[in-house]
Amino acid sequence: HSYGRPETSEKLQCYLGLEDTAEDVKTRLTIMQDAVEKAYTISSKDDSALKIFLAPEFFFRGVNGAFGLLREEEEDEINGGCSDICQILRGLEMLVADKRFEDWLFLFGTVIASEVLDDDGNRVKNDD
Repeated sequence: HSYGRPETSEKLQCYLGLEDTAEDVKTRLTIMQDAVEKAYTISSKDDSALKIFLAPEFFFRGVNGAFGLLREEEEDEINGGCSDICQILRGLEMLVADKRFEDWLFLFGTVIASEVLDDDGNRVKNDD
């Protein structure tokens, strides 16, 4: 396991992140945006050259090891119908939609998600 303390807490955590998953996603997207901007700044501006951005694997992993999947009715109540996973995907899409990235390949890695099932295999309401 990888353990550490986030800047905002004294609590030792196995997976670093914020307890508020919406803030955690926002912070991770900001970090990723900064990394993409730095990569663009130092990259070749030659349109014939393919630029490849490779993010760390499992960068999008929540404080509990995964972001919780929500039922459709729960998604409608949160973030205007967009869950944490949805916010990550939309955020990454918006990040690279700029014309200057036409000759780039982005590999953002895996987004880890989980869902809670009851003994009968039915989804349980997510309390995150």
